[in-house]
Amino acid sequence: MRIELYPVFSVYIRLDQFHNVDLSLRGFYQIRFRFKSLQQCVMGVERERPSPASSAGSSPRREAVCEASVHEGVAVSSTVEVVFNEESLRLDDVFRCTVKVPKRLDHLDTVNVQLQFELWFLDRSEPPRNEAFQFVSKRVVDLDLRPDRSFHCHRPIFFECFCLSAVTLTVHSALISVLPRRRKEQPDPPIDDKLRICHNSLCYSMLSTHYSLQSFIQRHIGVTRISCVENEPINIQKEEATLRSALESSDQPWHQLEGDAVSLSCQLTGLFNQFLELFSRSEELDSVLYRDFDQKRMKALSEGFFCSEHPIVSLIDEHFEGRVEPSKLFEAIKKSNYLEKMPNQPLHSADGDPDFNNMTFISEERFLPSSLGRLPSVDDDSPRSETYRTVPAITCTETEDLDSPEKEAISSRRSSRSAAIMRGFCLPLKCTGRDDDGIAYGDEPCDSDGFLSIGADRMMKRRSTDPGSSMRLDIECLDQRMNALSVHSSNGGGLSPPISTGNKSKSVANIPQNSDQALLLATARQSANSSVESLPQPEEAPQDKRSKRRSLKKRLSGTNGCGTQYLVSLLDRRVIEFVTQKEKFRQSLTQIGYTGFLHSDTARFSCRKPYFSGRTSSLPRPRRDVHLVVLVHGLEGAADDLIPYRNYLRMALPEARMSFLMSEWNQTYTWLDINVLAERLLVEIERHIEGMNRAPTKISMIAHSMGGVIVRAMCGLERMKPLSSLLHTLMTFNTPHCGLLYNQRAANWGIALVQFWKQSQSLEQLCLQDAIDFRDTFLFKLSMNGALGMFKYVLLVGTYQDLYVPGHSALIDSCKAAKRDKSAQGVAYAEVVNNLRESMVSSPKRTTLVRYTVQHSLAHSARAHQMIGRAVHIAAVDDDLFVEKLLTVSTLKYFV
Repeated sequence: MRIELYPVFSVYIRLDQFHNVDLSLRGFYQIRFRFKSLQQCVMGVERERPSPASSAGSSPRREAVCEASVHEGVAVSSTVEVVFNEESLRLDDVFRCTVKVPKRLDHLDTVNVQLQFELWFLDRSEPPRNEAFQFVSKRVVDLDLRPDRSFHCHRPIFFECFCLSAVTLTVHSALISVLPRRRKEQPDPPIDDKLRICHNSLCYSMLSTHYSLQSFIQRHIGVTRISCVENEPINIQKEEATLRSALESSDQPWHQLEGDAVSLSCQLTGLFNQFLELFSRSEELDSVLYRDFDQKRMKALSEGFFCSEHPIVSLIDEHFEGRVEPSKLFEAIKKSNYLEKMPNQPLHSADGDPDFNNMTFISEERFLPSSLGRLPSVDDDSPRSETYRTVPAITCTETEDLDSPEKEAISSRRSSRSAAIMRGFCLPLKCTGRDDDGIAYGDEPCDSDGFLSIGADRMMKRRSTDPGSSMRLDIECLDQRMNALSVHSSNGGGLSPPISTGNKSKSVANIPQNSDQALLLATARQSANSSVESLPQPEEAPQDKRSKRRSLKKRLSGTNGCGTQYLVSLLDRRVIEFVTQKEKFRQSLTQIGYTGFLHSDTARFSCRKPYFSGRTSSLPRPRRDVHLVVLVHGLEGAADDLIPYRNYLRMALPEARMSFLMSEWNQTYTWLDINVLAERLLVEIERHIEGMNRAPTKISMIAHSMGGVIVRAMCGLERMKPLSSLLHTLMTFNTPHCGLLYNQRAANWGIALVQFWKQSQSLEQLCLQDAIDFRDTFLFKLSMNGALGMFKYVLLVGTYQDLYVPGHSALIDSCKAAKRDKSAQGVAYAEVVNNLRESMVSSPKRTTLVRYTVQHSLAHSARAHQMIGRAVHIAAVDDDLFVEKLLTVSTLKYFV
């Protein structure tokens, strides 16, 4: 090549706000970030000072202690002083980074750039100087730069949980220019295929990015305060034909290549600068991008999260119909590789975002009281056509109280079972795309109809762009269709991706709603219909089918000149493979008789807002009752063990009036009699209530390990009766509700050794060794006090990986060893299980039991902790992603 083209990207980064969630130290804080690249890119970072006009519309900020700066390639944010709890401080620091890629444009597919964000602290007693700050925590974020599309994202970056804080940032990036570099001097040879390929690559990348930016502006201009902007997207086909014609007719084609590179670079740089002038400080656009990111992240969090429903009376029958052991589900998901194909989130953080390497699998089993209505059979007389209707969701406003999960379940029970067995869903012919309010796929207004049951009507509300849609794609067939379409477009003079070695198919991003995106979805439907069990559809007249085909062809050969590019842009092979493998996984679930569903297939999640999104309504808030949440640690635990649950409840439910009590009175006494510990816990709660400005109307308990047994013992105390009517939710993690019997032999030896060494009364009670007769033991008597039936919701979280607390004990379940044991111990254990279950089945509060069987990911756990079983036992309180997944996907509704 006589002339080589090298791309240049521009990355705009604005540090918006710094949020103190649970920082223990008060003083000065800074956010620093630096760029890293494995491709040896030349990167320069500059701070961009806001003009008075651009900063006029933004929210005012407190004056910074020190202004932002750039020092030796490291961007340093404004220095802020943290004084209060749950404080948000505006930074509003803008940095521009130029990335010069040393790889030729025609050989480039994606440039991976890493941004390392660091949190630094300085005590307020010292003068704030950059060199005096101390490093606290860091997060590494991956940013993929594509030469054919722009990138736009707004998201928070969380730092470690025990110094929990976050910085919200906005990132806009795009290819802005191409640098031509001459390798050989003139005279130049005549035009050849290499030159045509290079020119085609130049036109494809520059025009695609140009169109991507224009389309983004056109779609989102409505959310800004700008009244009118003339921004008609370019006609790519026409522009490409003009440039190609000029190249073919030029006497100096290599000089023409240089000129086109300079001309297109000037246009693209100007457009990107105009875009930043319009949107760089738009809070409305930030909100739209944040909702989009949050919904995609919630979709990823909910992968590997199963859910099934049963009547609570089925607890009496351990072999009731329709139940599949969680171990079979986990085995099926391990055999399937669909999670390996799951696309990462924009600005993906390996430590803070869900992916295949840190995915925790959860099986949720809801046991609903019979008063919520019967579970319908598949033969119900309800008309099937109703499942096709997309009923507008009911928006949860600021002034509306959330319905209880029981009321929500009643309205959606009608189609729960029928929805569970429907494995295939056909996408609509018309792509829903993105509404003007920026709601992404699945990001619909929160519905107060049916938290506990997911009906078929709710399942059909999924957006057609949902990568988790239940659809099997024949990739080979789809590729053949796309190749045919590409040939058709190229014959008509349309732009097609350059053909070069090692180059993947490129695409144009940010497709508008009324584009040929729907055409690809319709094409995918045709190839999927042969292999997917579709929902029954009404018969369609032949003339209707012919008219649809004509409409489809007309849209393909439309005047926008981008039909092929729209289709190719959606052919992200990773997404297609993910959808295909997920559908195969669903089929495997059908084969083992599973009638539940995956949370990732639901249209929306609990009524939560994205973190730090703030209130969106100016209406006065009604005065709400106070909800006291007591967090109780376990054996040899500390009050800080359950801090992650407190923090995520605060962030996910910012408008709920919650008061948190981190129990600490038993920190150094957990080896004593559990009855004594229960008395101490009750006194601690009573004193906390006395100090509250307003008495609570609800009391919920979150307990880890032995803490759950302490809570149950406390509920049986005489002095607890005045508070028993306030009990709302009990959530326990790895709690030995049925004792430590039938554990692994190594675990039994370890427990016996610790009990002998510590002379622990509590361990003796948990092992049912505190009395000669099993019916006189503490746990047997405790099983008859009806404590679980005093709560409206009982959430049991356990895992069979735990070597400290048996999974069957944490989940109040039987086990094979107990069933085989015909001794007095086996009989007593069976009675303990039955007593606990009976207390919930016959509860006057119509208790709802939810069991979460967990298989933790131990990728980041120490090997020594894994060998002794400690890693699994503490993962429920130590794994931030698990805490967030459990709360935000499923359990939040039980705390509102």
